[in-house]
Amino acid sequence: MIRTSPIVKITKTYKKIQVLCICFNSASCIYNTLKTWEPYTDRFMILLNGGFDNIYSQVEDTIAQLGLLTKPVIHFVQPFVNFSDCRNRLINAVYDPNYTIIMIDDSYELKTWKQPNTHITDQAIQIHTGNHKYFSNRIFNYQAVYENEIHEVVQAEKSIFCGIVVYDNISYQSHKLRRHQRLNKQIEILKDKRDARSKYYVACAYFNLYLSSLCTKEQLIESINERLLFNDTHTQEFITTRCFLNCI
Repeated sequence: MIRTSPIVKITKTYKKIQVLCICFNSASCIYNTLKTWEPYTDRFMILLNGGFDNIYSQVEDTIAQLGLLTKPVIHFVQPFVNFSDCRNRLINAVYDPNYTIIMIDDSYELKTWKQPNTHITDQAIQIHTGNHKYFSNRIFNYQAVYENEIHEVVQAEKSIFCGIVVYDNISYQSHKLRRHQRLNKQIEILKDKRDARSKYYVACAYFNLYLSSLCTKEQLIESINERLLFNDTHTQEFITTRCFLNCI
């Protein structure tokens, strides 16, 4: 007599999806952004900061836009502190082990969807900004913690690209103002810090402001000189930039 093992049907199990987003002066774009995610998420969790200047009329406008969505939207209104604290406060407020977290920015419109793997702790999405493409660790199956006040990240030994692609829609009229506010806030937060990473991002912020004629050449050169006190892989690019500035 031949014994046979019973056939066991293996079914994939998926967690529910919650999309988390921090909103700064987002009334002009938030509805269009979240609408692209709506078919694939079970709920939205939104932290409304109004903006770097805490203009809460923007919060009211954003809430009105969120009310047009059909999926559940839970929103919190809190003042801006810094980027990592804002993201961590949102994660701590809404974390549920039955949900996979997808952390987006308020201008990240979904272009390609693929169901995240519930057994991988950290997963990356691909972000398209103009002609630039890069990967960012944005999907978590645990209570992730962001580090760094500026250009905040969740440190992970390995982050797997899950297949989700987003488009950073910078076409809105308000985006340029938002970006300039963010660069000035970046300088304000980091200007008194004395480490190489902080001085790098201060110099980068001044460089972008200079390209928009929003700071002087002298301010940019001063920030580059402070960064050049640290000798590392970025030294040569800053020396080249300073030489170019001194020639114009």
